[in-house]
Amino acid sequence: MAWSSTGTAADHAMQLPRALFNPFKRVSQQLLADNFTEQLPASCSSLQWAMLQMGSRAATPAGRGNVGIARQDLKPSWLSKPGYLALTSLRSYPLSQLQRLCVVLHEQTLPLGHPAVLTMVK
Repeated sequence: MAWSSTGTAADHAMQLPRALFNPFKRVSQQLLADNFTEQLPASCSSLQWAMLQMGSRAATPAGRGNVGIARQDLKPSWLSKPGYLALTSLRSYPLSQLQRLCVVLHEQTLPLGHPAVLTMVK
């Protein structure tokens, strides 16, 4: 079975050829994550790395939880330091997201009305 690309921006992002292609061909996990991860508002693009989720513990880089601490220079001005660390750790590891969300809600460290926080939590 073969399909033809429609030429849309999504097709170009997925590097689909204009000719016929196999829709069942295996695609790399990185390519899927890059193209189907929701984008944060442009004003918060420095936090986009935190949105990317590879889907499994094995596919998640081991140092991901340290990026927020190491890159505090990326902290937006609308976030406090505890809020930045909470936001960046929220999606650090796939198996701890629910626990970290409960902690953030209990400690009220994030401005839940901000579009970037809402996107991250959704």
